[in-house]
Amino acid sequence: MEDQIALHYVLEGSFCSFRDPVAAKYQPTFWFPPKTTVVGFLGCALGLEPPALEPLYDSLHVGVVGIAPETWGGIARDLWGFVKLKGTSQPESAVVIRELLYRPRYAFYIRANDMSQLEQLREALLDPAYPLRFGRGEDLAMLQGKPQLVRLSSMKEIPWLHWTILPFTFQDIACTLQDPSAEPKPRMPPRPFRMPVRFRYGRDWVREVETIEMTQVFDWGVRPTSPEGLWTDGKHAFYFV
Repeated sequence: MEDQIALHYVLEGSFCSFRDPVAAKYQPTFWFPPKTTVVGFLGCALGLEPPALEPLYDSLHVGVVGIAPETWGGIARDLWGFVKLKGTSQPESAVVIRELLYRPRYAFYIRANDMSQLEQLREALLDPAYPLRFGRGEDLAMLQGKPQLVRLSSMKEIPWLHWTILPFTFQDIACTLQDPSAEPKPRMPPRPFRMPVRFRYGRDWVREVETIEMTQVFDWGVRPTSPEGLWTDGKHAFYFV
């Protein structure tokens, strides 16, 4: 397969939380931002309202890698109090437990159907219409360095994958798990999740979510049996979603 050009940028912050959209009173976080979060972030830079993001879910392909995960501060839990309004009845108080990631840092790779769209996104990141956030309004994201266009190559050898997202589960494709007795000993096995990949908006901004089965990979490496679909910039190996 021919080489590809992608927009590459690195984000870091103090806290972030990528909530499962179907979670309620206990809100676990994905360890990696789903495609909906990444597209929403780029839409924020462009100054687009959520319904205007729908074409981007089709035209953009997203790759995510966790950088220097050994420096991550880990995971915490926070209590959120809110009031539920129920028509004419008395409002009810409730508490939500939300997981937070401390000191996250990610490398992003964005591929587009149109090269001019990548240049537009690069310029928007340099001068965003709105403050850049990881997802929640209070989770500010900082660009490390400048976004740039990079050349990606399809992989011919099969690497061990760490700290990234696989757009499939082990039931979908044959993979090998790293020997758990290897040094340093891995601590977090891969975790399958159903993650959102796009939102659709109806009347009054009513939102429907589309999800697919994916796998989050941490320090316990995964090696697929084929390099098909894997890309690298010479530093990181990843799949596009």
